[in-house]
Amino acid sequence: MEAACRYNLAQIFFFRLCILFGGDFLVLAGALIAYRMVDGLLWQFCLYALLPFCLTSAISLYALRRIGNHCNSVVITAAPLLAGISVAQMILLINNILSYMGISLSRSIPVITILAFVLLLYNAVRLCTGVHYLTEKNLFLQK
Repeated sequence: MEAACRYNLAQIFFFRLCILFGGDFLVLAGALIAYRMVDGLLWQFCLYALLPFCLTSAISLYALRRIGNHCNSVVITAAPLLAGISVAQMILLINNILSYMGISLSRSIPVITILAFVLLLYNAVRLCTGVHYLTEKNLFLQK
């Protein structure tokens, strides 16, 4: 299939990720605008919307990159679900730790969100630039 296409499989996958994340970004940007119009705080939006999205996506892409070729589709489908559950617990833990230490949530949560977004971009780029499919050389070595 890859030989018949103009782009290789990694580029096609990267284009699909860009389209999906672009759509998600527009939805989250619209939600942020709506949240700010009702006088919501930025750190609250980051904590309850952006941080879970970025962490869940980063963990899912990491799992796809690491175990994508070795497991069946049920395991790949379960990875985002487990990531979402673990992220929810992680956010509660972050919120409790920062509150207990007396660190300002309005300054620390956006920084943590930006770090999670960088982790998301790193995993997306690594997934799309790595060789995660069978090439002719790998097919020849398997015979």
